[in-house]
Amino acid sequence: MANPLLAFWRRLVGDDGRPPRSPRLVGDDGRPARAPLRRMPHASATQASETIFLILRRMRTPLIVLIVIFAVSVLGLKLIPGQDAQGHP
Repeated sequence: MANPLLAFWRRLVGDDGRPPRSPRLVGDDGRPARAPLRRMPHASATQASETIFLILRRMRTPLIVLIVIFAVSVLGLKLIPGQDAQGHP
């Protein structure tokens, strides 16, 4: 079974892995003209959905770890007393 992310990337940019280069065009006034837009082939909605869910599934654990670290840090900062022994802030 092929990697869905690689398959999606190949369909998006092409087989060689690089986006095609646009020819350098010159307008009537001598300035560079806008290159014509190249239409990218559209991936199916099913394949895009599968790719998104694959990314989310692989990122689940790192995201949970970051949320827990953030929560513990905020809790620790909240528990630090804001006054010294004399009662000054």
